[in-house]
Amino acid sequence: MDALEKISALGGSDLYSAGTHKFLTSDIATLTLTGASGTATITANGLAAVATWATDLETTAQNFVVTNYDAYAAIGVIMTQSGNTIIFTVTAKNKLATVTIANLTTDLAGTVVKTKSGGSDVATFTLTSATSHAGTTALITVNGLSKKATFDTSIEITSTAFVAANAAAYLQQGITLTGTTTLVFTTDTATNITNASIQTLHSDLTGTIARTKTRLESPIYAIEVASEAVVTSYKYINDNGFVVPGFRKFMGATLAVGAPIIMFKYPVSEIVIASGTLILHHIK
Repeated sequence: MDALEKISALGGSDLYSAGTHKFLTSDIATLTLTGASGTATITANGLAAVATWATDLETTAQNFVVTNYDAYAAIGVIMTQSGNTIIFTVTAKNKLATVTIANLTTDLAGTVVKTKSGGSDVATFTLTSATSHAGTTALITVNGLSKKATFDTSIEITSTAFVAANAAAYLQQGITLTGTTTLVFTTDTATNITNASIQTLHSDLTGTIARTKTRLESPIYAIEVASEAVVTSYKYINDNGFVVPGFRKFMGATLAVGAPIIMFKYPVSEIVIASGTLILHHIK
Protein backbone atom coordinates (compact mmCIF):
# COMPACT_ATOMS: atom_id res chain seq x y z
CA MET A 1 0.00 0.00 0.00
CA ASP A 2 1.59 3.31 -1.04
CA ALA A 3 1.36 6.57 0.92
CA LEU A 4 -1.66 7.96 -0.93
CA GLU A 5 -3.61 4.74 -0.33
CA LYS A 6 -2.65 4.83 3.35
CA ILE A 7 -3.98 8.36 3.70
CA SER A 8 -7.18 7.40 1.96
CA ALA A 9 -7.73 4.24 4.01
CA LEU A 10 -6.37 5.06 7.43
CA GLY A 11 -5.45 8.72 7.58
CA GLY A 12 -6.71 12.07 8.61
CA SER A 13 -6.07 15.67 7.67
CA ASP A 14 -5.86 18.84 9.73
CA LEU A 15 -5.03 22.51 9.21
CA TYR A 16 -1.83 23.68 10.90
CA SER A 17 -0.60 27.27 10.95
CA ALA A 18 2.80 28.75 11.85
CA GLY A 19 4.68 26.96 14.62
CA THR A 20 6.79 23.92 15.46
CA HIS A 21 4.57 20.84 15.35
CA LYS A 22 5.82 17.60 16.91
CA PHE A 23 4.63 14.02 17.16
CA LEU A 24 7.34 12.75 19.52
CA THR A 25 8.85 14.37 22.60
CA SER A 26 12.51 15.34 22.34
CA ASP A 27 14.92 14.63 25.18
CA ILE A 28 17.61 17.32 25.17
CA ALA A 29 21.00 17.59 26.85
CA THR A 30 22.69 20.98 26.56
CA LEU A 31 26.46 20.93 27.16
CA THR A 32 28.02 24.31 27.93
CA LEU A 33 31.79 24.26 27.47
CA THR A 34 34.13 25.93 29.95
CA GLY A 35 37.90 26.43 30.16
CA ALA A 36 40.62 28.14 28.18
CA SER A 37 42.58 25.30 26.54
CA GLY A 38 43.09 21.55 26.39
CA THR A 39 40.96 18.54 25.52
CA ALA A 40 37.97 16.69 26.95
CA THR A 41 36.05 13.49 26.22
CA ILE A 42 32.37 14.00 25.45
CA THR A 43 30.18 10.92 25.66
CA ALA A 44 26.62 10.93 24.31
CA ASN A 45 24.48 7.81 24.53
CA GLY A 46 27.57 5.62 24.85
CA LEU A 47 29.54 7.14 21.95
CA ALA A 48 32.70 9.00 23.03
CA ALA A 49 34.61 11.63 21.05
CA VAL A 50 37.35 14.09 21.97
CA ALA A 51 36.78 17.84 21.91
CA THR A 52 39.92 19.91 21.33
CA TRP A 53 40.32 23.59 22.18
CA ALA A 54 40.49 25.84 19.11
CA THR A 55 40.68 29.67 19.33
CA ASP A 56 37.74 30.05 21.73
CA LEU A 57 34.88 28.05 23.25
CA GLU A 58 32.48 28.83 20.41
CA THR A 59 34.92 27.57 17.78
CA THR A 60 35.67 24.52 19.92
CA ALA A 61 31.97 23.64 20.11
CA GLN A 62 31.47 24.26 16.40
CA ASN A 63 34.43 22.06 15.44
CA PHE A 64 33.17 19.21 17.62
CA VAL A 65 29.72 19.30 15.99
CA VAL A 66 31.09 19.46 12.43
CA THR A 67 33.56 16.64 13.03
CA ASN A 68 31.22 14.26 14.85
CA TYR A 69 27.75 15.08 13.52
CA ASP A 70 27.39 12.03 11.27
CA ALA A 71 28.63 9.57 13.91
CA TYR A 72 26.12 10.75 16.49
CA ALA A 73 23.29 11.04 13.95
CA ALA A 74 23.87 7.36 13.14
CA ILE A 75 22.85 6.44 16.71
CA GLY A 76 19.88 8.82 16.77
CA VAL A 77 21.54 11.79 18.50
CA ILE A 78 21.26 15.08 16.61
CA MET A 79 23.80 17.78 17.50
CA THR A 80 23.48 21.52 17.03
CA GLN A 81 25.69 24.33 18.28
CA SER A 82 24.92 27.77 19.69
CA GLY A 83 27.82 29.84 20.98
CA ASN A 84 29.77 27.72 23.46
CA THR A 85 26.97 25.17 23.87
CA ILE A 86 26.48 21.84 22.13
CA ILE A 87 22.87 20.66 22.08
CA PHE A 88 22.22 16.90 21.87
CA THR A 89 18.65 16.02 20.88
CA VAL A 90 17.12 12.55 20.90
CA THR A 91 13.63 12.29 19.43
CA ALA A 92 12.31 8.75 19.64
CA LYS A 93 9.92 6.78 21.80
CA ASN A 94 11.42 5.86 25.18
CA LYS A 95 14.88 7.13 24.19
CA LEU A 96 16.86 9.59 26.35
CA ALA A 97 19.82 11.87 25.76
CA THR A 98 22.62 10.89 28.17
CA VAL A 99 25.63 13.21 27.93
CA THR A 100 28.79 13.56 30.05
CA ILE A 101 32.08 15.44 29.66
CA ALA A 102 35.42 14.51 31.26
CA ASN A 103 38.52 16.70 31.13
CA LEU A 104 41.62 15.11 29.57
CA THR A 105 44.22 17.89 29.47
CA THR A 106 44.49 21.43 30.88
CA ASP A 107 41.02 22.73 31.81
CA LEU A 108 38.54 22.13 28.96
CA ALA A 109 35.34 20.91 30.64
CA GLY A 110 31.65 21.77 30.83
CA THR A 111 28.26 21.40 32.45
CA VAL A 112 25.18 19.52 31.22
CA VAL A 113 21.53 20.57 31.63
CA LYS A 114 18.63 18.23 30.71
CA THR A 115 15.31 19.45 29.28
CA LYS A 116 12.42 18.06 27.24
CA SER A 117 10.67 19.57 24.24
CA GLY A 118 7.40 18.57 22.64
CA GLY A 119 4.29 19.91 21.02
CA SER A 120 1.71 21.44 23.31
CA ASP A 121 -2.06 21.29 23.61
CA VAL A 122 -3.64 24.58 24.72
CA ALA A 123 -7.13 25.69 25.74
CA THR A 124 -7.60 29.45 26.17
CA PHE A 125 -10.69 30.65 28.06
CA THR A 126 -11.86 34.25 27.62
CA LEU A 127 -14.36 35.04 30.38
CA THR A 128 -17.29 37.42 29.86
CA SER A 129 -20.00 38.90 32.06
CA ALA A 130 -22.62 41.26 30.64
CA THR A 131 -23.73 42.57 34.05
CA SER A 132 -20.31 42.50 35.76
CA HIS A 133 -22.20 41.54 38.89
CA ALA A 134 -20.03 40.66 41.91
CA GLY A 135 -20.51 37.05 42.93
CA THR A 136 -21.45 35.82 39.44
CA THR A 137 -19.94 32.33 39.07
CA ALA A 138 -19.08 29.71 36.47
CA LEU A 139 -17.61 26.23 36.58
CA ILE A 140 -14.47 25.75 34.48
CA THR A 141 -13.50 22.17 33.62
CA VAL A 142 -10.32 20.94 31.94
CA ASN A 143 -9.49 17.22 31.75
CA GLY A 144 -12.15 16.43 34.31
CA LEU A 145 -10.87 18.87 36.94
CA SER A 146 -13.54 21.47 37.72
CA LYS A 147 -12.93 24.76 39.54
CA LYS A 148 -15.27 27.66 40.24
CA ALA A 149 -14.57 31.15 38.92
CA THR A 150 -16.21 34.05 40.77
CA PHE A 151 -16.52 37.49 39.19
CA ASP A 152 -14.81 40.28 41.12
CA THR A 153 -14.66 43.87 39.80
CA SER A 154 -13.34 43.03 36.31
CA ILE A 155 -12.52 40.11 34.02
CA GLU A 156 -8.81 40.76 34.57
CA ILE A 157 -9.09 40.57 38.38
CA THR A 158 -11.37 37.54 38.11
CA SER A 159 -8.98 35.70 35.80
CA THR A 160 -5.90 36.56 37.87
CA ALA A 161 -7.60 35.32 41.04
CA PHE A 162 -8.65 32.06 39.35
CA VAL A 163 -5.06 31.38 38.26
CA ALA A 164 -3.68 32.12 41.74
CA ALA A 165 -6.21 29.83 43.40
CA ASN A 166 -6.06 26.88 41.00
CA ALA A 167 -2.71 26.75 39.16
CA ALA A 168 -1.23 24.24 41.61
CA ALA A 169 -4.17 21.85 41.23
CA TYR A 170 -4.00 21.85 37.44
CA LEU A 171 -0.22 21.45 37.50
CA GLN A 172 -0.73 18.10 39.23
CA GLN A 173 -2.72 17.07 36.14
CA GLY A 174 0.16 17.99 33.80
CA ILE A 175 -1.39 21.34 32.87
CA THR A 176 0.17 24.76 33.42
CA LEU A 177 -2.43 27.46 34.08
CA THR A 178 -1.44 31.07 33.33
CA GLY A 179 -3.11 34.31 32.36
CA THR A 180 -4.49 37.66 33.50
CA THR A 181 -6.93 38.72 30.79
CA THR A 182 -7.50 35.11 29.69
CA LEU A 183 -7.07 31.68 31.28
CA VAL A 184 -4.47 29.67 29.36
CA PHE A 185 -4.26 25.91 30.05
CA THR A 186 -1.09 24.45 28.48
CA THR A 187 -0.28 20.74 28.73
CA ASP A 188 3.14 19.26 29.38
CA THR A 189 4.84 17.01 26.82
CA ALA A 190 3.03 13.87 28.04
CA THR A 191 -0.54 15.21 28.30
CA ASN A 192 -3.37 16.03 25.90
CA ILE A 193 -6.46 18.08 26.67
CA THR A 194 -9.35 15.65 26.48
CA ASN A 195 -12.12 18.08 27.47
CA ALA A 196 -12.51 21.79 28.14
CA SER A 197 -15.79 23.47 29.08
CA ILE A 198 -17.38 26.34 30.99
CA GLN A 199 -20.80 26.23 32.66
CA THR A 200 -22.57 29.26 34.15
CA LEU A 201 -23.60 28.61 37.75
CA HIS A 202 -25.01 31.99 38.84
CA SER A 203 -26.11 34.98 36.75
CA ASP A 204 -24.17 35.40 33.48
CA LEU A 205 -20.46 34.66 33.96
CA THR A 206 -19.48 32.62 30.91
CA GLY A 207 -16.78 32.56 28.26
CA THR A 208 -15.43 31.32 24.96
CA ILE A 209 -12.80 28.61 24.47
CA ALA A 210 -10.12 28.65 21.78
CA ARG A 211 -8.10 25.48 21.15
CA THR A 212 -4.59 25.54 19.68
CA LYS A 213 -2.30 22.57 19.29
CA THR A 214 1.28 21.97 18.15
CA ARG A 215 1.30 18.28 19.05
CA LEU A 216 0.74 16.10 16.00
CA GLU A 217 -1.74 13.28 16.38
CA SER A 218 0.48 10.94 14.37
CA PRO A 219 3.32 11.11 11.81
CA ILE A 220 2.82 13.09 8.59
CA TYR A 221 2.95 11.44 5.17
CA ALA A 222 2.06 14.41 2.98
CA ILE A 223 1.41 18.16 3.04
CA GLU A 224 -0.90 20.37 1.04
CA VAL A 225 -1.08 24.17 0.95
CA ALA A 226 -4.15 25.79 2.49
CA SER A 227 -2.77 29.33 2.35
CA GLU A 228 0.60 30.55 1.07
CA ALA A 229 3.14 28.95 3.40
CA VAL A 230 6.84 28.56 4.14
CA VAL A 231 8.37 25.45 5.74
CA THR A 232 11.83 25.95 7.25
CA SER A 233 12.62 22.43 8.51
CA TYR A 234 11.26 18.96 9.16
CA LYS A 235 12.41 15.69 10.72
CA TYR A 236 11.47 12.14 9.78
CA ILE A 237 11.69 8.65 11.27
CA ASN A 238 14.26 6.61 9.34
CA ASP A 239 14.52 2.85 8.86
CA ASN A 240 16.38 2.48 12.18
CA GLY A 241 13.64 4.28 14.10
CA PHE A 242 15.80 7.36 14.64
CA VAL A 243 14.49 10.88 14.04
CA VAL A 244 16.76 12.79 11.67
CA PRO A 245 16.58 16.10 9.76
CA GLY A 246 15.03 16.01 6.31
CA PHE A 247 16.22 17.84 3.21
CA ARG A 248 13.83 18.82 0.42
CA LYS A 249 14.03 21.53 -2.24
CA PHE A 250 10.91 23.29 -1.00
CA MET A 251 12.51 24.24 2.35
CA GLY A 252 12.43 28.02 2.80
CA ALA A 253 10.51 28.54 -0.43
CA THR A 254 7.01 30.01 -0.59
CA LEU A 255 4.47 27.26 -1.27
CA ALA A 256 1.46 28.54 -3.18
CA VAL A 257 -2.16 27.42 -3.03
CA GLY A 258 -2.87 24.94 -5.80
CA ALA A 259 0.60 23.43 -5.75
CA PRO A 260 0.73 19.61 -5.93
CA ILE A 261 0.55 17.56 -2.74
CA ILE A 262 4.06 16.92 -1.41
CA MET A 263 4.60 13.31 -0.41
CA PHE A 264 7.23 12.04 2.04
CA LYS A 265 9.09 8.75 1.68
CA TYR A 266 9.39 8.38 5.46
CA PRO A 267 6.92 9.44 8.19
CA VAL A 268 7.57 13.02 9.31
CA SER A 269 7.55 13.48 13.09
CA GLU A 270 8.27 17.22 13.26
CA ILE A 271 7.65 20.16 10.96
CA VAL A 272 8.34 23.88 11.37
CA ILE A 273 5.91 26.15 9.52
CA ALA A 274 7.30 29.68 9.41
CA SER A 275 4.16 31.27 7.96
CA GLY A 276 0.88 30.43 6.29
CA THR A 277 -1.30 27.35 6.74
CA LEU A 278 -0.76 23.77 5.61
CA ILE A 279 -3.03 20.75 5.46
CA LEU A 280 -1.09 17.95 7.10
CA HIS A 281 -2.09 14.45 6.04
CA HIS A 282 -1.25 11.74 8.56
CA ILE A 283 -1.77 8.08 9.33
CA LYS A 284 -3.89 7.38 12.40
